Amino acid sequence: FNSANRIRVLERSSSGYGIVLVTSPNCPAMITEILPDTPAASCPDLHVGDIVTKLNGIETTGMPPEEAVRLFQACSEVQLELDEYVDGDVELVTIDRKEGEKLGIEVGTDDAGNAWVNKVLPGGTAEGLISPGTQILAVNNNVTMNISHGELVNVILQQPPKISFILKTSSDNDGDDEEMPFITDHNPTDDNMEIKEDSLLEEEMQLRHVVVERKDGEQYGAEITKTDDPTERPIITKVMPSGAIPRNG
Repeated sequence: FNSANRIRVLERSSSGYGIVLVTSPNCPAMITEILPDTPAASCPDLHVGDIVTKLNGIETTGMPPEEAVRLFQACSEVQLELDEYVDGDVELVTIDRKEGEKLGIEVGTDDAGNAWVNKVLPGGTAEGLISPGTQILAVNNNVTMNISHGELVNVILQQPPKISFILKTSSDNDGDDEEMPFITDHNPTDDNMEIKEDSLLEEEMQLRHVVVERKDGEQYGAEITKTDDPTERPIITKVMPSGAIPRNG
């Protein structure tokens, strides 16, 4: 976080404060929306993506949403202690998927727990709206800071067809092309199989989640070998010409 905190006071108007916060168990609250024609909109240095470390002097990390609502409703003015996230441009992207449509992104996390768009797949609903290398600050009402790869997977897959991303293009992106762990979104069903695949990349093991969606009566179409050694992972030793795995690529 930026060490230079800012304190701003908002006075409630007839339309309220005009600010939407998302709280999280493991990190401070984040501003996810600023409503037009409200006190928040008239504050020039209040931005979507700003971190609210304290609300009326109370730490927001782990603050239940109902407590944040209570603090807003109980006062005629609120004091926000703010901390900018990484430098860069923030945008809100909302994608309203139709039934059966895929989001079409592959995402990953880095060692610091930041979430990233690793790849945008052709033909997905995110194509043209989201770019690879963009940082994901929040997904709907979920802040994606200090998040593990598995948690990020669950957050995205649990969202309804209409999904909003708060995205930031970081100015300190050095253009490193090293891959990050990623997942491809899917519509979970009982006939899905999730494969956690390790691929060797510059002598570092990268975890990749691949979800195979099987049609009714279809075979998976792969041979998986597992030794008796508990320290060794199962290995895909053969992919058949037909089946759900080769069909899904």
